[in-house]
Amino acid sequence: IVHFPPMITVQNQLIGAVESKGVTLECQSEAFPKSINYWTRERGDIVPPGGKYTSNVTEIGEYRSSMKLHINLLTQAEFGAYRCVAKNSLGDTDGTIKLYRIPPNAVNYVENTEGRYKGNNKKRVKSSELYHQSKMTDGGSEEAENPGKRKDMILGNELEDGYYDSAAVAEHCQHHKLTVTATLLFTTSLLLRKVAPLIDV
Repeated sequence: IVHFPPMITVQNQLIGAVESKGVTLECQSEAFPKSINYWTRERGDIVPPGGKYTSNVTEIGEYRSSMKLHINLLTQAEFGAYRCVAKNSLGDTDGTIKLYRIPPNAVNYVENTEGRYKGNNKKRVKSSELYHQSKMTDGGSEEAENPGKRKDMILGNELEDGYYDSAAVAEHCQHHKLTVTATLLFTTSLLLRKVAPLIDV
């Protein structure tokens, strides 16, 4: 039998959560003799069991344990650093987990994007195919008046749907005889429109 002081392992040291939702923090400790495990806030205050907080320790083996802290209905006060602490007769140690706030609109954007491709079987169509289809159905009247307008509309719709076709952009830029610099600026503007909702200013 080997006696040794506690050791803490934290797999996720940075966890994001949405306000008014729940979240679970987890640490793993190793010690022999068995350690006393508990949670504290960043200033050293012990997290009280009950109410919003539910903590439990699950023994994985003779010397390994899993510590979990579940927080219900997060408010601004619950965000910050948490420490999982393990102590036995030979010493003590702790691990830190930082809990940060995720804006609700960022979560909705991710959920909507995943649902768009998981929940339906909509076929992805390249802009060139849409362009030729619309040209055939409309008879080319609007095409003759403004040849670049329809292409811009199709590229914009594709970008909103989350599907970006680089070949279509190249064809568009070549059709309008854009320079290399103008082509780069045009492509960059399309990409910025795609990633802008993901950036939390």
